[in-house]
Amino acid sequence: MRFFPLLALSALAPAFALESRELPGDWSCSTSYPALSARLDEHYTFRADGSAESDGVMTFFLKAGLLHYDVHSKDRWSLQDKALTIDIADYTIARAFKPRMVEILAESPELTAYEEKLFASLKHGGENNRVQLTIVSHDDKSLHMQDGHGNVSECQRM
Repeated sequence: MRFFPLLALSALAPAFALESRELPGDWSCSTSYPALSARLDEHYTFRADGSAESDGVMTFFLKAGLLHYDVHSKDRWSLQDKALTIDIADYTIARAFKPRMVEILAESPELTAYEEKLFASLKHGGENNRVQLTIVSHDDKSLHMQDGHGNVSECQRM
């Protein structure tokens, strides 16, 4: 399962659906994953031809510290009614730990084993995957969405 997706909306929800011509451009998005104690912050570029690209950082909040992962994807997107569908075509993830977290991992075999399983899951979780987001609200500068698990994405147009 891909742990990211993007975008969000403002508190003012228009009575009409977002149109395909309104989405293209650069967006700064944050998606919260409370069940995973994680957050994805990314810069997303949607293009008029239906292609998209994102760069971001996935952060897992642990008692021992923060696990950071750099993420990048090249995608295809489509809009229908209040649903944004993102098909992930090319996806990469890399560890991006701070020096202190590297030390903590070196001192804890249990935490290292957990991180290795997490990384393997993330590494394979975004390949050839489809993400469907329900647009909750939007305006010219913001987008508010939710996935099928209740995770919220909030985006601001850049």
